Amino acid sequence: MDQTDSYPVKLYIYDMSRGMARQLSPLLLGRQLDGIWHTAIVVHGKQFFFVGEGINNCPPGGTSLGEPDSIVDLGSTEVSLEIFMAYLFSLAESTYRVDTYNLFEHNCNTFSNEVAQFLTGKKIPSYITDLPSEVLSTFLGSIISQDLKWELNIITLIKKKPNRGCTSCGKLKKFNLSKTMMVHFYAAIIESILTCSVQRIIRSAEKVIGCNLPSLQDLYASRMLRRAGKIVANPSHPRTQTV
Repeated sequence: MDQTDSYPVKLYIYDMSRGMARQLSPLLLGRQLDGIWHTAIVVHGKQFFFVGEGINNCPPGGTSLGEPDSIVDLGSTEVSLEIFMAYLFSLAESTYRVDTYNLFEHNCNTFSNEVAQFLTGKKIPSYITDLPSEVLSTFLGSIISQDLKWELNIITLIKKKPNRGCTSCGKLKKFNLSKTMMVHFYAAIIESILTCSVQRIIRSAEKVIGCNLPSLQDLYASRMLRRAGKIVANPSHPRTQTV
């Protein structure tokens, strides 16, 4: 009798707010949120996830987020690596193309939930998949609403609602939150959304122009290096002075 191999399947869970959601959600939402969740499926020795750049993989814990905040054991699968990769390729060409990513409706957790069911027949925890509807039904949802879709031009959004970020920070200030707390909120919520939006614009521009363009991270690195070079080359700059 043939023995079928089985492979363990794990769900890696990250809190993108770095604990700030737990502290700020009662003030902003009127309810407790334990985190802003990003998830990935770990199987066949790799970590698979869906982001604005499409389906990606890396060694377990190998993203910039590092080790997960928690791990859920989803059981095991009999799906071989060859079949699983063919499945992922089909997703990448259909429902999980780069242009299908949506912060609230079609994100990393949507991907993890679908892949988990394919591999094990199990869904990921509901507190993760229910998060978008919880947020959108609250005050924060009125700031970061469902019409924030990547295909919309970010310039149009800024013209229509230029004070979204300032409004949320203003609400926080009324609660006499410290500057440190408000900066953490900005970094965890507003900054991440703006960064993703700009990156999506770059990807759209690539399609129109027909060539690869520098990513937001590459632009930042090149400008920092250029600035550092000017500082080093300038003997009168304070940073080049010997104490």
